[in-house]
Amino acid sequence: MALDAIAETCLGAGLAPPRIELSTSANNGVAEDGATWIERALEVAEARPWTLLWLIGPDEEPVADSLAIVLGLLDVAGAVFGGCALDDGLGATPGLQQVPKIARYTGQGRLALTHGALEWWIGPSHIVTRDAFSLARARMREFGGGVPGYAAALWEAGSSLKIAAPLTRATTGALPGSIVGDGAGLRCHLERSHDLWIPVSAHGRSFEMAYTGRNPAIERVQMRGLFFEAGELDCVRSYLAGRQGGIAVDVGANTGNHAIYLGTLTNLERVVALEPVPATCRWLESVVARNGANRVDLSRLGIAVGGAPGHARADAGRRGHLGSTRLHADGSGSIEVARLDDLGFNNVALLKIDVEGGEIAVIEGAKGLLAENSPLILVEVMDDNLASFLAFMSQLRYRVAQAFAEPGYINLVLEREGSNDRS
Repeated sequence: MALDAIAETCLGAGLAPPRIELSTSANNGVAEDGATWIERALEVAEARPWTLLWLIGPDEEPVADSLAIVLGLLDVAGAVFGGCALDDGLGATPGLQQVPKIARYTGQGRLALTHGALEWWIGPSHIVTRDAFSLARARMREFGGGVPGYAAALWEAGSSLKIAAPLTRATTGALPGSIVGDGAGLRCHLERSHDLWIPVSAHGRSFEMAYTGRNPAIERVQMRGLFFEAGELDCVRSYLAGRQGGIAVDVGANTGNHAIYLGTLTNLERVVALEPVPATCRWLESVVARNGANRVDLSRLGIAVGGAPGHARADAGRRGHLGSTRLHADGSGSIEVARLDDLGFNNVALLKIDVEGGEIAVIEGAKGLLAENSPLILVEVMDDNLASFLAFMSQLRYRVAQAFAEPGYINLVLEREGSNDRS
């Protein structure tokens, strides 16, 4: 990677930090070789005493009041990242109105800034104190190395802050690349380490859910301190309060949002988690261990559920999100598919299904279980399947008790006609 680091002494009564301007060759992004530019930045910066350092990415330049903004924030932050203004063609002083919405993300600390870099935008330019920079440089390889590793180490070691106000202006008319590049390196580190956790609470109890960087819809809600689909879960909890014990079968357990809630906040004896994708299973195992959720049964992991025995392959789609992974029948696939009726479950009080369009097949393979147990059902139904699903469930004497509509799908709570699920 062709990289030059140029130290420039900024004007102003000794208050301005040394400025490291980073330029890269045309076919390489700033996030591709962090060790190179971080080492060069430190080498140049150490040529003179400093307490603050301006790291400026390629195709950016600082706005006039950026230093004044940062100096006012140093009591609460060891590093400050800002928005980046785009030229509006009117010659206006860069302000928030010139910052694209994606670059207005705000947050503080490693969890918030990791999410911001992966799902919004955090650019490479920032002002950092010497202490925070030194800690990040020392630990960057613990987080995968390169610029993404430096960023994660900086966000972990110091109270880094991302503000919406622009600290820089783009010189090309477009936002520069993210400080973590395409996010692959950061996601790989999370996959290996399982070291970033989201605090959530419900009904007076506290929990920690895994931040994977691959479950944005779920993790966005959890980062507000809530279980994903808390309304649906609270509804089910109230229904189950009228039953004594029993088990839940969680088909499509993902990383454990529903299993942890059901296994700790209801009177269920056990929650059997069914999740076929190996990487997701590893996350689920970590979440259950982290929360000491002893009533969550992981003995059936690796099995998919469908309308007939067979094999399948997993397709996580273009973006690789765990929650949108679909299974496709494939005789040579590595994932075993079984019918619920063949898995020997008894005393089933709740059947939860979230299988990205495969809900009818799951029910097809569970007709015996439904007839013998009359469980309450919580199911995600894709809009395209809704009419056929409702007609099918009517034939099985199930009716909709509650509905929670979302764009593209609807979550339904169904109960068997004549059952006494609710007190």
